[in-house]
Parts: sequence; structure tokens; C-alpha cells
Amino acid sequence: MATTRASSAAHANRPQVWAILVMVLGLLLIGRGAWDMAQAITFATGGVTTEGRVTGVTSVNQGRGRVAYYARVRYAVEGKSMAATTEDRVERDQYKIGDVIRLSYLSSDPARVRTADTAGKIGFFAWLILGLGLAIGGGGLYWLLRMRRRPDVAVGTR
Repeated sequence: MATTRASSAAHANRPQVWAILVMVLGLLLIGRGAWDMAQAITFATGGVTTEGRVTGVTSVNQGRGRVAYYARVRYAVEGKSMAATTEDRVERDQYKIGDVIRLSYLSSDPARVRTADTAGKIGFFAWLILGLGLAIGGGGLYWLLRMRRRPDVAVGTR
């Protein structure tokens, strides 16, 4: 009989574990969305806009046949030539070598550069991830609180 009680108690705690895992997933998504927003705000408040020249496009294999492209650019910071790769993705054929584009770099770290049209803007992806995180995390919290109100689940006697 002791074996039955132990296994039923472990079985009764399973929903709580799932609720906690759902909350953790929600928190991770909230963290990712907040990170993306913080990066955009950093460029909005500390970004310096300049013109640069495209020197190439770097492709990064992301697995499962997906490839991301980033522009390699050269630009001037206080008269000194800088070369960097943009932090934001670009389309494969969006720029050609030699194209002049507007860039935004951080005055505190000039090697961090984005295209000026996306720097400082909070994109749809950040809002989506943040919203999903709030919904999923809130759902997990609601699930956990609801289980705690039911004595048969909270005590593990189910």
C-alpha cells in the first residue's frame, strides 16, 4: 500500500510541475521580449546616425535550411574608419557591394551598428514574444493558483 500512496502522491503533483514549467516558459519569453525592447531603446537613446558603405553580406546558417543575412559595412566614427557587421538581419539581395546606406551605431560602442531604419524601433517580434510570455506565464500562474485552492490536489491525496 505504501507504494500506491507514493505513486499517487507523485501523480497528484504532476499538474503542479506542469504549471510551474508553463510559468517558466512564460518568464523566458518575457525576458526575451524585454531584451529585444531594451536593445531597441539603447539604440534609440544612444545611437548616432551616419552613412556607411556596404562591403558585403554575411550569411549565417541557422539550421533546418534557414539562412540569415547580415550586411558588412564600413563607416566613419569621429574621422576613424570602422568596419562591422550589422546586428539586424537584411534580405539576401537587399544591398549590393558599394551601396551607401544610413546606419546607426552606439556612441558608447561604435562597433555595434544597425541599419538606421530599424535601429531604435521596437519590432513586431519583440511585442509578440512579450505578449506570448505574458499570456503563457499568466496562464501558468492562474493554473497553479487554481490547483492550490483545491485541497485534494495541493495535499497530494487525489
